Amino acid sequence: MILVSIVLPSTNRSDSLKKTLESFFESCSIPYVVEVIIKIDPNDEIEKYTEIMKLFAFNWKIVQYSELGGYNDVHLFNNELSKISNGQLIWQL
Repeated sequence: MILVSIVLPSTNRSDSLKKTLESFFESCSIPYVVEVIIKIDPNDEIEKYTEIMKLFAFNWKIVQYSELGGYNDVHLFNNELSKISNGQLIWQL
């Protein structure tokens, strides 16, 4: 059962994503009830993000699609990621 879904758009920031997840993982006592959903742009290297996600015991999804209006459309990205989440609670970063 997924209790918490963390949704976050990311663009060419795989290093900062790794630091964020490391911090969260260190404070999470039961990571298997956490789902992380990441939205990346078409020009991002999905392999980098996949390798990072494999380091953690979270459930995860990576979604790759157009950047639309960039930062002006972050609310749209968060809404789309929330729609595919499975958690009882959604944390938008």
